[in-house]
Amino acid sequence: MNRPDCLIVTGRMRWSVDALLQKGSLLMFLFLVALVVVWLGYWIYPGRRGEKVTPPAMALSPSYSPFPYEAIGTGALALNPHQTWGWMAHLARELCVIAHNSRPDAEGDGVKILLGLKGEKEPLSVTSGRTLFLASEGEVGTLGFSEERQPLWIRPILLENGRVLIEAGRKLGQVDLAQGYEEKGQFIVSTTLNRAASQREHSLQHEAAVGFLRKAHCWGRDALIQHYGGPELAAWRERYKVEMGVGASHHILFVGEGDYLQWNGSRWLWITRDQLAGNVPVALVKNVSPRGVELTVWDESGFCPVQIELPLEQGGRSQGGEIMPTHLRFRTASQISCLFGKKRVLLRQGDWIVKTAAGWRGLRRPEDVENYLQHRLKGELFIFDRLVQEQGRWVLKGALFYEMRTQMQLGSIPMDV
Repeated sequence: MNRPDCLIVTGRMRWSVDALLQKGSLLMFLFLVALVVVWLGYWIYPGRRGEKVTPPAMALSPSYSPFPYEAIGTGALALNPHQTWGWMAHLARELCVIAHNSRPDAEGDGVKILLGLKGEKEPLSVTSGRTLFLASEGEVGTLGFSEERQPLWIRPILLENGRVLIEAGRKLGQVDLAQGYEEKGQFIVSTTLNRAASQREHSLQHEAAVGFLRKAHCWGRDALIQHYGGPELAAWRERYKVEMGVGASHHILFVGEGDYLQWNGSRWLWITRDQLAGNVPVALVKNVSPRGVELTVWDESGFCPVQIELPLEQGGRSQGGEIMPTHLRFRTASQISCLFGKKRVLLRQGDWIVKTAAGWRGLRRPEDVENYLQHRLKGELFIFDRLVQEQGRWVLKGALFYEMRTQMQLGSIPMDV
């Protein structure tokens, strides 16, 4: 009785398994087809992977090129092997751009470029855009500059980024015939200052100007101007003081980043860009920082700039407690007497008194104040600010500045009476 039932059940189970296997095969086939479609879409349409698709216009832009555009036409990209490996390559090996005039006042078509050739002992200074002729010398084909018309010519052009575009041409046939065939090409080289190849003597005034600047001292900001300078001295507050020269040539310049200096034959002067003269050395203040001042100096040619760093000086502190006024007494309602060391001095509110080699003296006249601001008159300075009452006593408020005025000391000195 049980066996037929078991057969029936077994038959049903076999039919169910067969149906599942058929459906499973169909599902597997559909799954494989879907995988193939997705894989094809993954490689054919990269934008669907989340990658950034570069538009055609952007792909052609030089700024998005994965290699320097001046490399086009060389190596694997060489389109004309005759020019790449022939006379153009030989010219590129023989010619070098030593330097260019990088002075701040060198602009326009009159900028000079210093070129060198392996066959030439002396470099040649040429105006940007001028055509030069080259002559082949010797059996090895060494090139040299020629003043006469030659089949081979070059035209150096200074670009905005400091590189130099070399346009070149080679005349085939007679040089003087306009109908002759000419091959042309161009390449770009970087302006690299080769000091070994540019052994040239600077002018005497350039050597003097650079030596004068190398011996200068940077003293940082002027505390006196920062605390007591009015609107007339507002432009000096954040500038650094640079002390130059000794004796009669001693002077102070207040400089900031981007300022221009010019040599007048005996000292450096602060000038504006419009006042730059091309026949004397000039300097540019490149950077002003807590470390000091960095400058770039050019001679008249502008080919060989010199970098100079002036570290920030650490001025020694004076014995402020010993030179502060003592024994303060009223003389009148607006005048007091005090001792600076052993010398008794009369002071009024607002007085400036400076310690010189001859002793303490007041700065009364405008020219005295000007001389002190320019460090033509040196010494420690005490300023009598005001008298105030504190806890029933009269107190003098003042400020003491050390000789280079990079540091100051505020004082509150009680009156004796």
